Amino acid sequence: MGSGGASLQPLGGGPPRPLTRFTTGGIREFRWSPDGARLALPRTGGIVHNLWTAAPEGGEPAPITDFATSSIFRLDASRDRKPVYFLSAS
Repeated sequence: MGSGGASLQPLGGGPPRPLTRFTTGGIREFRWSPDGARLALPRTGGIVHNLWTAAPEGGEPAPITDFATSSIFRLDASRDRKPVYFLSAS
């Protein structure tokens, strides 16, 4: 994904629609929730990663974690539409 944020590109063409607009940090992976209602993404800030969610219609992303020293290495959504799982290390 890269620095800045995530966008949704319509398959039929047209301009991409921003889902997040981070001014610092970057996104290296993401996962859609099984019902498509939320996008989960680890946002990097140096060596620290925190997990955020965003709605497909846009708006302000919301933080899920508030790590001061951790990195998120793997991210996945559960099939029962409830938790998001991730591996982290300090």
